[in-house]
Amino acid sequence: MEEKQNTEIFLPVTFKIYKENKINLLKIQLKTINTEDRIKRLEKLKKLKSEQRRHLKTIIKEMKQEYSTLLKSLPGVEETNQAESISPPTSPQKISPEIEHHTDSKIDAELNKIQEKLNNLKL
Repeated sequence: MEEKQNTEIFLPVTFKIYKENKINLLKIQLKTINTEDRIKRLEKLKKLKSEQRRHLKTIIKEMKQEYSTLLKSLPGVEETNQAESISPPTSPQKISPEIEHHTDSKIDAELNKIQEKLNNLKL
């Protein structure tokens, strides 16, 4: 027969050491339980976050559709490219204290046409 090796170690333990070790074990168990609770809460928050993102995407999609239908229903309003309006300018703009007036704008052209028609009526 084979002899079994004795792997047991005898450590003399006083009550004070036993008590400290027990307290440490209980603290560790409490921390693991709290950690498990935190992990569960984080998983719930992760699910809630993904649901909120989906909901937000659907709301934005509906708003874009309503905006495009509104623009189509208004007479004389052109739909602008949204990518151009959102993207920042590629070259830095110069800041000048003077106000620049554009004479080639659509409004000025319309006003000039109206003024010419008024002048033609007065003749």
